[in-house]
Amino acid sequence: MERQGRYVGRARELEVYKRAYVVSLEIHKATLVFPKIEQYALADQLRRSSKANCANLAEGFAKQPHSKAEFARFISMAMGSCSEVETWISYAFDLGYILKTQLDEWLRSYNQIYGMLANLRNAGESQRVAQVTSFLEFFNSPVLQFPFSTPWSRFGRISAYGPHAM
Repeated sequence: MERQGRYVGRARELEVYKRAYVVSLEIHKATLVFPKIEQYALADQLRRSSKANCANLAEGFAKQPHSKAEFARFISMAMGSCSEVETWISYAFDLGYILKTQLDEWLRSYNQIYGMLANLRNAGESQRVAQVTSFLEFFNSPVLQFPFSTPWSRFGRISAYGPHAM
């Protein structure tokens, strides 16, 4: 987990990115020995979906300063890729291409990665809710007095759902 107060400048500095990257490399190497018939099917799907975790995390992290919603959307896509990888891993095991120990290790890794992504997404949403709440508290405070008539003058307060008449 990332330490509180530490500035992270790039996605690749995140622990979740590092873990996903290592596992995607393992998967890539393991799929290279899958049968030829699977190289453009199961092996390719496994390689692409495992790499999508890092790619979506990196792209979302880069967009974070401009849009917290975009960041959350890309984190959600990375979470979807985790679930996709888990499905392809199960197919690989059921078809006899990987051992049970490899299946268990990768499923455990992706379960941890998924949880870390969920925590990262939820932390961003909590921060966004706190910012909106803070803004609304300021806007509704008695300190903020309009010296002129505004379109909102007839409303006593404003919430996340819009202005409300008193």
